[in-house]
Amino acid sequence: HELLVKTWGARPTRFLISNPRSAALRYRMLTPFAGFSGEVPPLGTATVDASLPADSVSEVKVHFENTGPAGQSEPSVELAP
Repeated sequence: HELLVKTWGARPTRFLISNPRSAALRYRMLTPFAGFSGEVPPLGTATVDASLPADSVSEVKVHFENTGPAGQSEPSVELAP
C-alpha cells in the first residue's frame, strides 16, 4: 500500500492498520523519517503514530507479510480519526 499524506503542522499522524484474516499479520511502514515494524492480531487492528514532514505531502509505504492465499480479504491501512 502507498499513501500520499498532507500534514499541517508537526503533530504525529496516526494510521489504523486492519487485519481481516484469522492469522496474525506482520507489517513494515516506511516514512520519509523512519521505518516501523509490527504485528496486527488476527481479526484486529493496530494504530501507528508516525512523524511526517510538517506542512508538506509525504509518501508513506506499508508492506504486509504473510498475507495468505489469494481470494481472502485484504489488510488495509488508513488515516485514523
